[in-house]
Amino acid sequence: AELPKYLQDRIYYHIKLRLLTTVPLLRCASQACASTIATQMSRVLCPPGKFLVREGEMGDCMFFLVRGMVEVLCRELDGSERIHSTLKEGSWFGEVSLIKHIERTASVRSITPCQLFRLDQATFNKVLERFPEFASSLREGFESRTFKSSRSSEERRSRRSVAGHLIHEGLTDDNPFVPSFGSAPRLPGVGKWAAYSRRPDTPPSPISRKSSQLS
Repeated sequence: AELPKYLQDRIYYHIKLRLLTTVPLLRCASQACASTIATQMSRVLCPPGKFLVREGEMGDCMFFLVRGMVEVLCRELDGSERIHSTLKEGSWFGEVSLIKHIERTASVRSITPCQLFRLDQATFNKVLERFPEFASSLREGFESRTFKSSRSSEERRSRRSVAGHLIHEGLTDDNPFVPSFGSAPRLPGVGKWAAYSRRPDTPPSPISRKSSQLS
């Protein structure tokens, strides 16, 4: 039998809070800030074969994959698309577009029926206005990440070249970083989601994060 809506909403809320702790750029959020973000995330259902993100389009949101599987596609120089990796439940993608309105560096397409949570940039900007200390910490973390990625890009340029041109790494001078595609531990099925219905002030259990190879 389907759970009552109020119970589903409570379970979804705590799953959102848990997912937020897996994204490095968002870990600096206070309890109140994280709670506000969680309440603003919308639930998205999509069938197999649907593009959630298109390479080259301007990004305006990020996604958290709750159930299902998606594939990350990168465009080759000849225009064809290559499957770079697959992401399973507990993964996220598009967080850089939440902070800086830039073109997507890869496409993401659903392989199976998927359930996701979406966080829009416009909504997130309102959170930044409400929590200026979070905005400051986020900006510092983003600048640090950009600097490290830029240095990594310079090292690649000095080490790796073929036929006089840079091996395509998805990095450019205008965008010296690539949005990460991260993953967290497997989330439980609907029947077990009640285990995540802890009080908002209860700290989440430690989570290990597997980094994507796209970097």
